[in-house]
Order: sequence, then structure tokens, then C-alpha cells
Amino acid sequence: MTIHFNADLRPIVKDRVGMLHWIMDPACSGFIIAYDLSGNQVLISNFDAKKYPIENWNKKIARSVVTAAIGKEIPFDVLSFRPWVLSRKVAKQYQIGKVFLAGDAAHSFPPTGGLGLNTGIADIHNLAYKIAAQQRGMGSEKLLKSYEAERRHPAIVNARQSVKNGKEIFSFLKTLGVAGIEDVNEARQNLYKSIHEPSKQKMIAEHVESQREHFDNVS
Repeated sequence: MTIHFNADLRPIVKDRVGMLHWIMDPACSGFIIAYDLSGNQVLISNFDAKKYPIENWNKKIARSVVTAAIGKEIPFDVLSFRPWVLSRKVAKQYQIGKVFLAGDAAHSFPPTGGLGLNTGIADIHNLAYKIAAQQRGMGSEKLLKSYEAERRHPAIVNARQSVKNGKEIFSFLKTLGVAGIEDVNEARQNLYKSIHEPSKQKMIAEHVESQREHFDNVS
């Protein structure tokens, strides 16, 4: 679930400023994208569709999830919430005659890693210079046909990476030993125990390190 909300998170974050803030609470696993720490935020959170069916979602449920993510009661406004599925789609063809697909029309994959937007911008950059060159008599039809060959494969690679990023993020709770526990308080006790247990600290550190690919990937 993607929840767009307005809140001043500076008093919460303090000196731990970042673009992404990871949430590993049993009531809300995911991350907050801090577009503006003083106001504009997006929470991307995993949720149990059986416990909270999509058709039953409302601002009250969204507020409870955001509050769990923040960790304390502070004033904020829920602007919107939207469910999505961790999946990927890439068009089989990028061109039919004079019709070209680019951006979201050509591919759709999770927001984990921001690869969708970056891939779309690269599509347009590639296509625009080809069309401009062809219009100015500097390129033939072969130049336009090279668009699909050059841009479809990167979309496939980035789509797979986006799904992998998402799975890595949302599987972290299993490492912390709180997945599958319905009682939130019991799950939190397991979480605190895992964090301080020497035998699990190395495993947790390795799992955190495995997220590096999420940030180092170049689209």
C-alpha cells in the first residue's frame, strides 16, 4: 500500500536524515520516502490483505499504519492511499508503424528503487533524438527501429531488479522473527529480542548489507 501523507518528521528523525527511512515494525513493514521531511512523505508498506481487505481500507486504517510507521502520535494528514501488487510488466513490442510506447505505457514495475521513472526518462531521451534526427534527414527508418532493441532489454532488467528489491525489503521481517505473528505486542517482543540477540545480530547485519544493491543499481 502506498500512503501519501503530510507530516513534519524532523523532530522524529533528528540527525538521522535520509531519503529513505526503513520501517521494521510488525504493524508496518516498509519504508518512508522523505520527499520533504518537513511535510511531504510517502509510506510504502506491506499489508495483510486477509486481515485488511482492500475494499475495507479507509483513512482511519491508513492513519493507524502511518502512526505505526512513525512510532509515536504526531499530527499529520493522509492525502491518499493506493494498493499495488509486487509484479512487473514489459510490452512485447515498443513500436507498431508510427506508434511508439515509452514510460509507463511500455513497462510497469514496483517503485522499489525508482527504476520505473528512470527507465521512462531514458526511453524518451532515446526516442526523442531518433525522431528529431529522422525529421531532419539525418537518420533513416532503421534508426527508429533501433529504439525497441535498445530500450526493451533495459526495461526487462530493471523490472526484474525492482521486484527483487521489493522482495528483499519485505522479507526482512522474517529475519527478525516477527513474520506470521498476529499479536502485534508479541511480535514486537520478538523483534526487540532479535535485535539484541548476539546470534542474530550478524544475520541482521548481513541482511541490511544485502540492501546495497537496491541503491547502487544504475538504470
